[in-house]
Amino acid sequence: QINVALSLLKELQKSSFPLTSKIYLPLLKACANTRNVNVAQSLIESMKENSLRITIEHMNSYLSVVAKCKESARALEILNEMFDSKVGDQAIVPNLITLNTVLSACANSDDFESARDLLEQIKEGRFKVAARGGTNSRKSREDVIRPDIVSYNTVISCADPQMALELIHEMRLSRRNRDGVVLPNSVSFTNAINRCRVFINKSQSIDERDAVLDIALTLLELAGDDNVNVYVYSAAIWTAEAVGNYQVACSLLCGMKNCTPNNVCYDGVISSLAQHGLHREALYIYYEMKKKGLSATRKTYQKVAFAVRNSRESELFESLTRQAALLEGVLSGMSDRDKEVAIGGPLFESLLAVYGEILSSSNGGSGMHEKQRAFRAARMTFDSIVGSVDDACLTAMLAVCSAASPSNWNEAVTLLHSSDIICGEARGPGKVTKRALSNAVIACAKANEWGEGLNLIELYGNCSVASKSNGVVSITAMNLLIRAC
Repeated sequence: QINVALSLLKELQKSSFPLTSKIYLPLLKACANTRNVNVAQSLIESMKENSLRITIEHMNSYLSVVAKCKESARALEILNEMFDSKVGDQAIVPNLITLNTVLSACANSDDFESARDLLEQIKEGRFKVAARGGTNSRKSREDVIRPDIVSYNTVISCADPQMALELIHEMRLSRRNRDGVVLPNSVSFTNAINRCRVFINKSQSIDERDAVLDIALTLLELAGDDNVNVYVYSAAIWTAEAVGNYQVACSLLCGMKNCTPNNVCYDGVISSLAQHGLHREALYIYYEMKKKGLSATRKTYQKVAFAVRNSRESELFESLTRQAALLEGVLSGMSDRDKEVAIGGPLFESLLAVYGEILSSSNGGSGMHEKQRAFRAARMTFDSIVGSVDDACLTAMLAVCSAASPSNWNEAVTLLHSSDIICGEARGPGKVTKRALSNAVIACAKANEWGEGLNLIELYGNCSVASKSNGVVSITAMNLLIRAC
């Protein structure tokens, strides 16, 4: 309700009600929640114009907005103004919260150089603790602001893998200092390992990616028994997944100490196995996860389906019937929660796609009886979705209808009219995407029901976006519809 609060503030400004700086603090905090940096800046300017006292709490709230909006340059400019006492002619001395917030702005902007420079300035003692009476004490060594664990963890969260490792070493060596001891914790190692994963990309050579993985495993070893937890392990597993090393991912899952794996760990291992087409191993890990009572995620079903559909076993890869049987087995064990498209959508989409391919195949392995069974199974699968469907599942089911012989155009039309679709990329009046509409039109065209196809285009075609999407239906759908006329 930030807009309502701002309206009330304007009413107060017009009235004779005396304004105080306390009124602005909750407004600035609300701006942080809504990430409205321009409004926050206008509030600070309003306080200056009304000669209201701006406190460090006001500036920290303002900087929090800037940090969440990923504006590191503005955050550093504000900090310099505070350091030079130029905020409305008022001396506002930055505190550690101020500095950590600016570091957060740099990290959110992925501006490591600025974050590192500011951290060095803090370590060198540029910033002093505000003395009592609102003045700066520049004599006592104890008045120097020193970085804490939050400072280091924030900088690590935007560093490259090697710099993250060096910062961890620096923190570990701080135990030798007389003061300013900042030892790494589990968040430090999690952030550092996550940076390894972020820096891995497909353009790197195998040796380069392996070097990044080695840094991640070194960090995991440095964490030791005191700082290792499930989040550190999950970061390491997903780094191995990014590299494509399923052996390391599986080894990490089996060798976890002082904690038990969660579904994020299992998802990382399943994903790494799926990359290599190891569907048996991926399914084994999936069923092990379910046996331990862990909830599957959308990522779980996405990767399980990918493993089955892209198995390196030629017998499975070439057998749509076997693929359907494995996916049906997964579906049979899913809870009602998992059968919602928000979680199990990828599994439904893949299974429906398999049924569609069975119906489209012309080889002898898919006879008429098998195709009839495939359509019935597809409809049962679609009907087993709990709650609303999404565009991907609806499109896949409509593809099944169009692939059937003869085409089940009446089923396609009914589904298009009656499905409660979660609005995503759909922009048409009926929240139907071009893909879904095209499949329904193809089903009508194959059955020579060109009139129904035209009706669907008239009902669901959004001409206002036709130029952007190259028409309201696909070229294939349009050609088939013209042929049917």
